[in-house]
Amino acid sequence: MSAINASLGTLGQYRGMADRQPAFKLTEKAPDHVVFSQGEAVEHPDLKALLALWNEKRCERRMPMRADFTPHDMRTYLRRIHLYDVLDHGRNFRIRVMGTSLTIGLGSDPTGKLITEHPDTQAGHRFMLILQHVVSVGRPVRVVADHLIPERLSTMQTEALWLPLGEKSVEQVLAASIIALNRY
Repeated sequence: MSAINASLGTLGQYRGMADRQPAFKLTEKAPDHVVFSQGEAVEHPDLKALLALWNEKRCERRMPMRADFTPHDMRTYLRRIHLYDVLDHGRNFRIRVMGTSLTIGLGSDPTGKLITEHPDTQAGHRFMLILQHVVSVGRPVRVVADHLIPERLSTMQTEALWLPLGEKSVEQVLAASIIALNRY
């Protein structure tokens, strides 16, 4: 994987996101638009902290349950999280929660909708593949994705951490996404 040559812009600039944060530069660029790796490879400090919290909550278990997390635990991540219910053993997923930073970026709130109903078929397909991968491996997954936004003359890079939740099998998937914008 090659290093990013151009500096990434300030987080939270995509579609008017209000939460301003210092610029964060990922050390890898996603070839072919999407890269999967083990969750431990996350780079953004907030994602590292979320992974540490997930590990703390799971204790000796394979994964924690959603009930293990309190709103107080999640306060730092609320604007960036997305939570999915696993349906029919991973054949589909319902969007349970979508953080406000993400709904602003999407231009709508997909809460309650199925992944197969996603208005952007490419994005829906990408989410389906990621969610099915998390269900199949049953452990944290890091995803880095590049997106071209021609109408804004920019590219957007997302680093996301996808975490399985459940008692005996993956019942839900909790994710948090960090979005960086590069104007050219």
